Amino acid sequence: MISPEIIEEIRQKANIVDVISSYIEVIKKGNSYLAVCPFHNDKNPSLHISTSKQIFKCFSCGKGGNVFTFVQDYEKIPFIDAVRKVANLIGFHSDELDKPVRAVDNSTKQVLSALKEASVLYSFTLKTNQGTKGAEYLKKRNISEDMSDYFSLGYCPEDGESSIKILRAKNISIESLDKAGIVVRENNRFLDRFKGRVIFPLFNEYDEVVGFSARRINDSDEAKYVNSINTDVFNKSKVLYNYQNALKEAHEAGYVYVTEGFMDVFALYQSGIKSSVALM
Repeated sequence: MISPEIIEEIRQKANIVDVISSYIEVIKKGNSYLAVCPFHNDKNPSLHISTSKQIFKCFSCGKGGNVFTFVQDYEKIPFIDAVRKVANLIGFHSDELDKPVRAVDNSTKQVLSALKEASVLYSFTLKTNQGTKGAEYLKKRNISEDMSDYFSLGYCPEDGESSIKILRAKNISIESLDKAGIVVRENNRFLDRFKGRVIFPLFNEYDEVVGFSARRINDSDEAKYVNSINTDVFNKSKVLYNYQNALKEAHEAGYVYVTEGFMDVFALYQSGIKSSVALM
């Protein structure tokens, strides 16, 4: 919780001209400051900035406010986040500005660690000889290496055992791999649930991998997609694909496209639209 006193202290110490200048070009005209308003299709400088009152006002669209309001509306972020942004811009420090640390129990930490390590392994495998089939499939779908990196795509080896052995060698227990929904047991062997498939990692609002969707790349009778089972950190009905990227892009763009599938997200990305998610 940030106290009203701290917020007011930040407001008084912040120079609104300097803060707005860090986002858009500001022109000095006499004793006034003008700028092209970023909140509407402004062709002439309609945004007036008052240094004496430390406020801004657009006499065309009517948008106005103080230093926090500008940052909040420009970046499309919550007010408290705007306060933190302004504080950072002016070099103001206070313990009250620190975001609360999310409480995660040890078991959940181990599951999240297993998922992160698995995602890193799948992405690495995609770029090796073991991942050739996956890379060829993505190439056929016009998904470039840059896109694979952006979306953290990967490939799980066909044998089903090597990935589990590598993860266990990283001191990740079978119990954690089981809780993460990665491992299955077949004929007294521990195998990767996603073997022989292209991997699409799924992220939560904290930019943590919480599960995977894996697509077959052959013409077998197997299910086209295999998703992570519901776990303590993953529920398919509560996850949007590409959420971690769209969250950042939507703040800038001011919108988000909701699509049906992963490939729709990729198609929009290829068209220059990064603010999109897909339903699971």
